[in-house]
Amino acid sequence: MDDIGETRELQKEQSLKQSSEVRSESWQKTIDQAEALAEEHSENGWEAASVAAFHTDPVSPSMGDDDDRFGLVHVIPDNHADRVASLLEANDFTEYQVYGRSISTFRFQVTELLDPERESALLIAAAYELPRADGLFTAMQERELMYTHAKTIDGTPLGVIKHEEYEPFLPAEAG
Repeated sequence: MDDIGETRELQKEQSLKQSSEVRSESWQKTIDQAEALAEEHSENGWEAASVAAFHTDPVSPSMGDDDDRFGLVHVIPDNHADRVASLLEANDFTEYQVYGRSISTFRFQVTELLDPERESALLIAAAYELPRADGLFTAMQERELMYTHAKTIDGTPLGVIKHEEYEPFLPAEAG
């Protein structure tokens, strides 16, 4: 390999390493944000929990056999599954906030689910690839709603939240 080829390979390797480091930092910041919000709710007397999704998949209606099943599907680690299922079952999360940022082709976000009546909050840290979400973004705009799904690694459903306002989930670059 000549000097130019070696230089290009080295630049490519450094770029991949930097990209990986940026994603790793962004993921940690997302987890930290979810934990800080949960702690803030707890300090205010709320029941609050934060969880980092093991995996998040943006699912469009065309991706499955149920045309009404779409949204962000969060795979919850087994050690948090009972707590998440309990919160989803016991609360009516009628309010929510979405905090997010896009880095390159990745979306990092915290979904803050709130039940003000019961003073309960569930915060889900998530990351997904933006190109995989195009079908979901289209479905959200066409149907004017969005769903948050939680399930375990083995596929056991933990709960579903319907969001009448989908706009907070829509990154600026998707609109």
